[in-house]
Amino acid sequence: MNILVVDDEPLSRGYLAKFLTELGHSVIEVGDSQEAIKAIQNHTFILVISDISLPGMSGLELLCYIKANVFPVPEIILMTGFGDMDTVLAALRAGAYDYLRKPLNFDELEIVVERIAEHYSLKAENHLLTNQFEQQVNAAVRSKQDELTRMQERLYQEMGLNSLSVFSDSMKEVIRQAEVYRNDRSVPVLIEGETGVGKELIARYIHGHSEEISDPFIDINCAAIAETLFESELFGYEGGAFSGALAKGQKGKFELANAGSLFLDEIGEMPLLLQAKLLRVLEERQYYRVGGIKKITLNTRIIGATNVNLQDSVERGTFRRDLFFRLHIGYIRIPPLRERTEDILPLAKKFLIKFGLQRKKRFHTIHPAAEKLLLNHTWPGNVRELRNLMEWVTLMFNEEELTREHLVALNKGAMARDTSQSSSMDHEQSFEWNGVRIMLPNTPFSLENLTMRIIEEALLLNQQNKSKTARYLEMSRRSLCYRLDGENHTK
Repeated sequence: MNILVVDDEPLSRGYLAKFLTELGHSVIEVGDSQEAIKAIQNHTFILVISDISLPGMSGLELLCYIKANVFPVPEIILMTGFGDMDTVLAALRAGAYDYLRKPLNFDELEIVVERIAEHYSLKAENHLLTNQFEQQVNAAVRSKQDELTRMQERLYQEMGLNSLSVFSDSMKEVIRQAEVYRNDRSVPVLIEGETGVGKELIARYIHGHSEEISDPFIDINCAAIAETLFESELFGYEGGAFSGALAKGQKGKFELANAGSLFLDEIGEMPLLLQAKLLRVLEERQYYRVGGIKKITLNTRIIGATNVNLQDSVERGTFRRDLFFRLHIGYIRIPPLRERTEDILPLAKKFLIKFGLQRKKRFHTIHPAAEKLLLNHTWPGNVRELRNLMEWVTLMFNEEELTREHLVALNKGAMARDTSQSSSMDHEQSFEWNGVRIMLPNTPFSLENLTMRIIEEALLLNQQNKSKTARYLEMSRRSLCYRLDGENHTK
């Protein structure tokens, strides 16, 4: 290693330099601190061995200069011919590696120098390994980020976010509003629309076109969480905040969605007490964990969605007026499919071709009679119902053209009522239940799809009121919400 020897006694300096050279080191020798500074400016040294008593700047002052002005800082050993322990202690406090008394004990010097050489070798090896590790970590991070980007792009493509298809003027207006609201994360967004119109799709569109594709999108169904758990779900909690809490605490949805978006589906079902706390968070952009004393800054876009008219909920007293107006800053209403009939055929063809390609089916056109049937249907399940229908058709059939017979075979809604002219449905099995004549089709059908259709029709009958719908269907509200939530997550 490179060593600088600083001593104003030429004979002593020469012996020391010769000894270090014989040990295999490269040595430069100078007679005072000024020469030492010049040498340090022109060379890189691992070790400086200097006498404390030097003309002009002392060895201790040279030590302080090197520590303050040289990088990387070499190790420094000071030599002294006196027993001044105060000076020795001052040198050690200033950062000297060690001190040696004159006349030098070369055996002792060899041990100290070899210790420094070993330390330098380990430090250099550690630096190399650290650099290699950082390069590997950075490469792995870049690879994972690229993979995440590709996965999210595939997700957006699957959901239609990369090329969201809009055909009607009303949906073009929805997209225009979404693009305005996406640019400011502090503006809350409220999306209203019937079940199946695509509220979550628009929420993801707003989120997915943010600055960073890796920003988290956290969704929570407000109708599917028990009121007693709602606060801890949203805000998180500190360890021991309540009976049964995890000892280390838990992050809430606000924290999980940090720098991204929190989607509050069915926000009209949020308990009134939580509505007040949500309003405060929106206004102050800060909140506490349950049982916490440290404020957490909110850096999350809040997107609420509801399939009921929140203005009516405000009048009934089930939703806070002040929160409604706060959420209404970024308001989007998605019209039902029956109000934008110009979207029906383009969407039907898009879904037909998409699912046909996935299943390697030949579908690519729609017969005029099938088009008429699609246009005459009221679509209570909206775009989701249309999408499911096209998926079912491509599962059951393999033709080049979608025909009326493909549609009436499903025996659903208006399509079922329009089968009087079709001989393919003349042989139905019927039975009576609770005074109602139930007709079974002659072809196989999905019981799960039928169940969801019944639930959707029951929601329409009860003006989208889940509690009334659950009582009407003689099932618990939790079971109803669970089914609806499960249906949402499969889309």
